Amino acid sequence: MFNSFTELENSSRTFIIAEAGSNWKCGSYEDDLKRGKELIRIAASCGADAVKFQTYRPETTYVYGAGASSYLSKHGINEDINKIFENLAMPYEMIPELAKYAQEQKILFMSTPFSVNDAKQIDSFCFNTQDCFI
Repeated sequence: MFNSFTELENSSRTFIIAEAGSNWKCGSYEDDLKRGKELIRIAASCGADAVKFQTYRPETTYVYGAGASSYLSKHGINEDINKIFENLAMPYEMIPELAKYAQEQKILFMSTPFSVNDAKQIDSFCFNTQDCFI
């Protein structure tokens, strides 16, 4: 496992990031946490170096009242985009739990922040915050 991008620059092998995105969402907080941990475990067992989630809040991603997404509407999803993002926003409280589990599984935890506040929330949990933003 790589511990920094400096190690990656001096390596001949590819750094693999498993994209978990928002695929952890499945129900209650407990179910979501369980799914998030399952994604981390699977990524680690597949040999990925890092697992990456997304950290956002609907109010900093879309303007209030943005309506339906034309892309999603083409696929039959006509729900308000703010509601979709509100449902898929990872609770900030979940981040340290997932980061700790990732460490236990010997895989690096990453998350893409969508705002300055989101970046502050993940700051101490990513293996190197500057690297998380790449």
